[in-house]
Amino acid sequence: MTAIGSFDRLSWRMDPSISYSDWKIEIRRTSSSSDVNHYHVHRNVLAVGPFHSEYFAAQFKLETREQQDCTSKIELDDATADVFPLLLDFLYNGDDTIPLLSAASAAALYSLSEYFDTPKLRTTMEDFYRQAVTMDSLVDFISNAKEHHADTLLNICIEKSVVRLLEMDPKKTARTLEPDMLLKMLQSNQESGNRRYGFHASKLVAECCRHNAKVLSREVFDQLTDMLILPYMESKAAIFLLSIDAGFPTAPSAGHDLTCLQKRCTQSIAEKWKFLRKELKNDEELNEAFAKVPSHILIDILMNSTEQMNVALLDTDEELEETESPTEAPPRILVRRSGNPEVNGIYRRDGLFQGIAMYTRRASWGGENCLFSMFQCLVGSNIKRWFISVIPPNGRPGTNKDIDFFSALVTDECRVIPPTTGWRRSSDGENPPPSLLY
Repeated sequence: MTAIGSFDRLSWRMDPSISYSDWKIEIRRTSSSSDVNHYHVHRNVLAVGPFHSEYFAAQFKLETREQQDCTSKIELDDATADVFPLLLDFLYNGDDTIPLLSAASAAALYSLSEYFDTPKLRTTMEDFYRQAVTMDSLVDFISNAKEHHADTLLNICIEKSVVRLLEMDPKKTARTLEPDMLLKMLQSNQESGNRRYGFHASKLVAECCRHNAKVLSREVFDQLTDMLILPYMESKAAIFLLSIDAGFPTAPSAGHDLTCLQKRCTQSIAEKWKFLRKELKNDEELNEAFAKVPSHILIDILMNSTEQMNVALLDTDEELEETESPTEAPPRILVRRSGNPEVNGIYRRDGLFQGIAMYTRRASWGGENCLFSMFQCLVGSNIKRWFISVIPPNGRPGTNKDIDFFSALVTDECRVIPPTTGWRRSSDGENPPPSLLY
C-alpha cells in the first residue's frame, strides 16, 4: 500500500489503515474463481461524492451479509475487471486521473458505468467516443462497443460515420465492417439522393458483402441493396453485387423478370461497358465475379448497352447491330428473356429454308450439344409460322421430330424476318415466351 504522503487527495490506492478505509470490494474474475483482487475504498466517496455510483449508494443502505462484512463481492469478466481500478479512480477524482484510453478500455469502462450506475462516467466515455472515432479506427471502436453491448456507443459510431461516409475506404474499412452495421449507417444517412454519395455507397456495400459472404443473409443483402439505400450504382460494384446476388439459393432464376437490383446493376454496367471491358482483362477479382453473373442477366446487359457492347460477352467476337426497321434479314438476332435459358442467346443467319433466312446457334439441351434453329415453316393451308426448335442431327426443319420451344404466326410485318414479340410457348417451351432484338 502507498503512504498518505504520496497523495495530495484521498484515494483508494492509499494504505487503508492510514486513509481510514471503511469498505472493501472483492472482484472475482469469471474466467478464474481463484483470481481475486481486493480494493479498500470509502463509502462516502462511492455513495455521495461528486462522481458517485448509484449502485453503491443503494447497496450501503441494505441490511445484508455484505453490510455486516463491509465487503462487496462482485464477479466481472476479464475486460471489465482489468479497468475496474480506472472506475475507482474516476469515482474519487473524476476524469482528471483517467489515462489516455483505447477503444477497448473505453468500452469496458462504459460497461462498468452502466453496471455501477455512474452517470458522469457514462457521459465521459460517450464524449471520448465522439472525439476519438475516426474512419480508420471505426471498426475497432464498433467491435468493442458490440462486445460490451453498448448500444449508445454504437449509435455514436454510426453518427460519426454518417457524417463522414465519403471518407470511408471501401477496401479497408468496409471490408472489415459487419453488414448489419453498414446497413444501420446507410439507413441513417440523408444523402442517398446525392449521386456522388450513391456511387460511393454502392462500393462500400459491394466490398462489405463480398468479404462477409459467409455471414451475409439474403434479408440483409436485400436491405443493403434496396433502391432507397442505393439509388445509384457504380459499374464495378454492380458486377460484384450481381455475382453475390446469384450466390443465394433464393436468387431469381434465369428467364424470370429481372429484379429491381438486377435492372439497376445491368443498366450501370451497360453504360460503362467500354470502360469495363478493359478492367475485366486486368482485374482478376472483377473477372471472376463477372463469370458468376447468370446468362439471362448478361443478355440483358447486352441489350441495354449504350455502347453496343462487344458480343465477346456471349462467346463471339463480332458486334451486334440494331436497326430500327430492317428491310432484309439481319446477320444476327438476340433471343432473350424466355423461360428456357438454353434458348436465349445470339442466333446467326445460316442459309435459307423455304426461301426465307434461317438462324442457328449451338447450346446444351438435355446434356447434349444441340443445334437450336429459328426458321419459318408452312404448317397448313397457306398458314406459316416461325419456330425456335432443336432439329435432330442431319434432320430437316419442320418435321414432327423437331423439339419445338416457341412459335409465332407469320404476318405481313414478319414475312422476311422473325417478329420481335408475339411468340407463344410450344410443347417444350416454358413461359415467359422470348422477345427478339436485331
